[in-house]
Amino acid sequence: MDFKGSRFSDFLKPSQIVYNLKADDKIQALEELLDVLLKQKLIKNKKPILTRIIDRERLESTAIGHGVALPHARVDTGHDIAIVVGRSEGGIDFDSIDSKKVHVIILIVWNPSIPGLFNHLFAGLAQFLRKPGFRKRLFEAKNKTELYNVVSEIELSFPVQEDKIISRASLLWKLQRAS
Repeated sequence: MDFKGSRFSDFLKPSQIVYNLKADDKIQALEELLDVLLKQKLIKNKKPILTRIIDRERLESTAIGHGVALPHARVDTGHDIAIVVGRSEGGIDFDSIDSKKVHVIILIVWNPSIPGLFNHLFAGLAQFLRKPGFRKRLFEAKNKTELYNVVSEIELSFPVQEDKIISRASLLWKLQRAS
């Protein structure tokens, strides 16, 4: 896959949006979101991914403030990137840095064979999530389609020199899978 100048929607389908999370707490929310990736066959086994994410959360919460959390794991899933977005009307306690409940969770699992991907994904996300107007549109989305459309606007750009590394890593990964 060519990542340079990608949009978030290149890695996200409407079926990877959970408009009304049923979860009451962080662990339930993570499980609910991982179930979506499992159902979509974007991950094969949720348990090691859940363990990795929970371990990461224990080190430091991935709730970045302003009602948003970005839980993530670098795990070999057989895909380059697996993303699921969940929205909670009532909010979930995520041990956020600003002590506010989280209403939007963007969970990302990516392949370790793609160097630097994490930094670029989060740089692209941060650029949009820093904007109060963008966050407001995320929180006020009236339905799953509207939430998908807002998230789809996020642009991800990767430096040209790293693009070669990413392409080689992707090619190497495909060759390894083929043998």
